[in-house]
Amino acid sequence: MGRINLLPKEYLSQRHGVRHTLGTVALLTFTLGILLGIGFQLQRYSEALEARLAVVRAEYDRNREFIELQRRLLELRQEVARQEAYRRPPSGIRYREILSEIGQLVPAGITLNQTEIGPEELTLTGQAPSLTSIAQLIVSLDHGGTLFHQAKLVSATETTGANNARLVAFKVICLLKPAGGEGR
Repeated sequence: MGRINLLPKEYLSQRHGVRHTLGTVALLTFTLGILLGIGFQLQRYSEALEARLAVVRAEYDRNREFIELQRRLLELRQEVARQEAYRRPPSGIRYREILSEIGQLVPAGITLNQTEIGPEELTLTGQAPSLTSIAQLIVSLDHGGTLFHQAKLVSATETTGANNARLVAFKVICLLKPAGGEGR
């Protein structure tokens, strides 16, 4: 059987409005409770993070001097490594030995403008009074010393020096012998 409602329409719409209002209030109350719960949890999480941060800061303050010493030690180690790289090329020959031998082997009249010491080779750039002087330099590098071999002329260009003197600008490359002193 069907339901018949004999109540007036105003009463029914009023009753429906009350139900609707109660449902809306309940939903808003529930939502507000969830938001308050989330806010409370966020507050607790924030306080916990602040407490951890305070512990980390205190630990950092206690170890600040140690951390600074470690940073300084790292910088010193890097500086020592850089200086060691300048002192000794990878072939194991020290710069002082190389420069000393170059000084003994360069013939009179030759002026060196640049000396480059690479991992396995030596490059000399300079000026000489003649090609003969450059040939003497190559022979003395190849046979006169204990640190160099396979010297060769890369370039030679005639130039004019001071007082209009004729000079030959040159570039010579030779290989460095291994630490045992034997050629390759």
